[in-house]
Amino acid sequence: YDTYRAQREGIESTGHASRGYSSEPGISPSNLVISSTYEKGYEDLISEVDRGLIIRWIIGAHTANIITGEFSVAVGEGYYVENGEIKYSVKQAMLGGNILDLLAKIVALGRDREKIGNLVTGSMLIRDQAISA
Repeated sequence: YDTYRAQREGIESTGHASRGYSSEPGISPSNLVISSTYEKGYEDLISEVDRGLIIRWIIGAHTANIITGEFSVAVGEGYYVENGEIKYSVKQAMLGGNILDLLAKIVALGRDREKIGNLVTGSMLIRDQAISA
């Protein structure tokens, strides 16, 4: 609870809120770390792909619906993978769906952790995700 809502509900503030300069306080993670006790090397993840796409970065994540989790983003940098080998770069592909469904499709995580904003994670191997190109 932020101070305002805690006072309104007659309880003590937990101090667990964040905000921008032009918004009300809200629930927001300060750091989100996605990890596993069993992680693989980047090359090992790629070797498991029969037919798929490596997505290095996306465009439009800010347009996701934070209530429902629905999103639709453009692939900024992608590579087509077949039989565990990178074949060629991919342009003008779209990825869409629900973030909770996407997280449920993770089958392996990579050891190659990187910090982007307040998110820390390695590569992810995700099965059965629709991509349009």
